[in-house]
Amino acid sequence: MQDGFYISAYCQIGQLEYLHRIALRHDQNISLWRKAGQTIELVQLWELERYSGQKHHTQAFYNTDHFREFLQERLAPLGLKPADIKGIWGTPGVTTDTTDYWRCYGDFSQHSLAHLFCAMMLDKEVFERGCIVGLAVDGGPDSLEDLYSRDKPFYAGAIVKSGDINVFPVPSTAPFWALLRQYFGLKEGSLMALASACRGPDLLPEQAPPPIFGVADFLEADAWFNGMIDEVNFLCDEEKSEDMDGRFSPLENKAAVMTRIIQACTEKQLENTVSSILKEHEVDPRSSYLAMAGGLALNCPANTHLMNTFGFKGFIAPPCVNDSGLSMGLGLMRFFEQNRDFAFKFASPYVGGRSGSSVEAVVASESFSPFVRALSTYSPSEFLEDIVKGPVVRFCEGSEVGPRALGNRSLLADPRTERSKDLLNSIKQREWWRPVAPVVLEEHIDAWFEDAFPSPYMLIAFAVKPEQQALVPAICHLDGTARAQTLSRAANPALYDEIQAFARETGVPMLCNTSLNDRGEPILNSLEAALDFALKKELSVVYVDGFRLELTNFKEYQSAPPPEGVNRSFVPRQPIDWAEAERAANPLELTREELVLKQLNPRLRALDHKDPEQLPRLRKLLRRVRAQFSKRADFQFVDLAQDFDAPNTPPREAKALSRAETLRLEVTDG
Repeated sequence: MQDGFYISAYCQIGQLEYLHRIALRHDQNISLWRKAGQTIELVQLWELERYSGQKHHTQAFYNTDHFREFLQERLAPLGLKPADIKGIWGTPGVTTDTTDYWRCYGDFSQHSLAHLFCAMMLDKEVFERGCIVGLAVDGGPDSLEDLYSRDKPFYAGAIVKSGDINVFPVPSTAPFWALLRQYFGLKEGSLMALASACRGPDLLPEQAPPPIFGVADFLEADAWFNGMIDEVNFLCDEEKSEDMDGRFSPLENKAAVMTRIIQACTEKQLENTVSSILKEHEVDPRSSYLAMAGGLALNCPANTHLMNTFGFKGFIAPPCVNDSGLSMGLGLMRFFEQNRDFAFKFASPYVGGRSGSSVEAVVASESFSPFVRALSTYSPSEFLEDIVKGPVVRFCEGSEVGPRALGNRSLLADPRTERSKDLLNSIKQREWWRPVAPVVLEEHIDAWFEDAFPSPYMLIAFAVKPEQQALVPAICHLDGTARAQTLSRAANPALYDEIQAFARETGVPMLCNTSLNDRGEPILNSLEAALDFALKKELSVVYVDGFRLELTNFKEYQSAPPPEGVNRSFVPRQPIDWAEAERAANPLELTREELVLKQLNPRLRALDHKDPEQLPRLRKLLRRVRAQFSKRADFQFVDLAQDFDAPNTPPREAKALSRAETLRLEVTDG
């Protein structure tokens, strides 16, 4: 492998999939690497949702030209062009390296192995010299490049001892969380917050949920879940009203009871899994690291439970722990297959890049100049005054990767008052009981949190010390915990200095930190979009790249047309003739349901839906597959991922998915 730049892409490409919104992957992303001798550097990681505006981006690229256009736009600010890329892997259609580099690790899906590598290799030196217990636990694998992934174990665990990897199947409770979200219509984060906020009866299941290792286990798991739902409904309907939490609706009370069941089962199953691994492989957790990846690794209480139960030496997980980091895992796996002795360390989460114009250009533009009262350089005293008055927008340099804001695309606020939490939840249109995370200076965590240790990516939930809770009510969840981001000066010097200035004045070494986005949209990635957000929400102050912007004329802005650079899209440069494109992609006019079922099944995907001679056989097979939906529980995940009620005619423009579509999609493939 030559020195130079490489691309690993967790995306999909296809005219049919683009036109009919057939999702084979979600949270799509692209990693740019630089190889220099034995050293590998992650230069950028682009999450497509930040550029398209589609939460959990699911839409395919229209064609290879569309992919290359997107890549060219991302490379240009770095002084690179597509011709500078030595190789691409991970996405059929643009892959230049056809090596099945994941097969050498056993009969496990590419998807799960990429999750494992994304976590276990954050620091290659630890990987080579230490001992790591790794878990890749999410909803399930995709089958875009690894055609037989659905026939393999869905989830993977691993033991790494001095660079030698032993991979084995492990179970996951992630499908239960998907069913929970489907049943109650709330995302996992909201459900977990609700479960700990809502007081009410607890129900202990008589039988533990069946472990889910693969597709064959879904039927029993689905029956267990439905049985528990029946018990919860009976309990909540029969209980006296005073036993329920009057602050919440009957449905929310039921959701809280059921979520507490799933959370307890999740923690117990993970504990049993780790305990078995430690025993079988004779591992002392006190001298080993726990590495977590996959969507279930976003479960902060479960991560905390494992760390507190076993006393691991350290916790390893990337900020992009869900599918948004799979391109990174694919890249590390490929480099490792090529040369085990390469050097790599995940140096910073702020490798997400940015779009839009510079501060000077935006402030001087006709769209925004009437709404900027003042532009000045950062001042610690002024920052303190601003934070005390109310939430401020912070938009700086490269964006953090992953689903959680880590300071560069954040709303910051004073943690010393409950009002801050209420304001932030109102600004973001969130439920009143949703907690707000703190970003806290790392050297002060022991004084504020129980059993604390570094948590730079907001993946651990610490208990706030009882004597400190009254001092920081905005960051305390109703159960007394906080999903903390610990911050060192090396990680983000500017943000560190801002919090330190606040700490010198107040004695509180932390701020409220929540992501810069509205409900149902991805984190904002251009200064234009950040200012648009601030003006619409009537937030007076924006900190950007060492500057302070003071905004004004909010009412006038509300009635003005959206400025250029605010709206995000995902369309190729060449205009699409929609009617002609649809005729070319679907000449035999299969229904959207037929197209979805065909493309999601690797065996059916190989059949030519444009060939009239194959059509009768294809339709017969599709009818057989569709008939199984009432008999096989695993098919419901496919059903939930795709909107079968959507019109067969493709949309005339590429717009963001609805919130309902986005939530449905998250049920499958991680």
